[in-house]
Amino acid sequence: MQPPQYLPKMGLILLALTIGVGSCNETLDKVFAQTKPASPATVQCTEAQIKTSISRLGEGDTAAFDFLVSCNSQAVPALMKLLKHQDENVRIVAIAILGEIGKGATEAIPLLEEVLKDRREENENIRIVVVDALGKMGKAAVPALIAALEDEDWDVRDHARESLAQIGKPAVPALIIALRDRNAGVRYLAALVLGEIGQEANNALSNLVSVGRNDPCIEPRMAVIESLNQITSNQANSLSSQLVEILKTDRDEDQVQRCLPQDFQTEVSALAEGVSSERETNPPVMCRYPLVRAILRWKCS
Repeated sequence: MQPPQYLPKMGLILLALTIGVGSCNETLDKVFAQTKPASPATVQCTEAQIKTSISRLGEGDTAAFDFLVSCNSQAVPALMKLLKHQDENVRIVAIAILGEIGKGATEAIPLLEEVLKDRREENENIRIVVVDALGKMGKAAVPALIAALEDEDWDVRDHARESLAQIGKPAVPALIIALRDRNAGVRYLAALVLGEIGQEANNALSNLVSVGRNDPCIEPRMAVIESLNQITSNQANSLSSQLVEILKTDRDEDQVQRCLPQDFQTEVSALAEGVSSERETNPPVMCRYPLVRAILRWKCS
């Protein structure tokens, strides 16, 4: 049977007592200092190490990925240069690493915003990884994510929604403004995000109610009702019930209309059902990285 872990400490304490009362405190300090867990050392990354690791990203080297993440902001300038790399695999992996670095990579946000502006269909996968990365960078990324709610591709919009919910309370002021956006889809998604944020979005209640009462489109109003049910407060639940009745009346009197395609709200489940038909027989190199594989699961499965 193994002796209790405290016995070695007790022996050292007894030894300290035999040395003398005057030096006892000093000795005990040394003893307990030795028993404290060591704090993780700050990783010092040389330019050569970063360059070598970056050269291995196109080979699916997960150790290089992890090393660059551990370098934190030291690796960001080199990773930013990869955003214009000719190989899509390398670009996507670099963006994923920036996301893992998180708030240490906020200087890359303007370049990531430029990537989001390229809304060609063939650029869809990159935009999805960008909005996922931005969600880990905090408040500074909120404007870019709000803009992404207007993307032509549903999956990009939905990942932007998830990222804003992940940022949480710091995103609320921008989401309140988005409730007045000219695009009904943006208003719809902004209302949903506020609901997902929950009680921390309580200060948006009056704005949500205004949309729930007055929006000319049925989708944002329905999203408001759903969101109020998610904000767990008696006031929100009471308002939700009132808005349901108002919406019923307005529908009967043709005061509200459908503004978004019928499949707008169900497109996520449709994508999930169609995943098997989009799987690639030979997944690209980027899929060797677990994080990328999780984000682009339909491409990497």
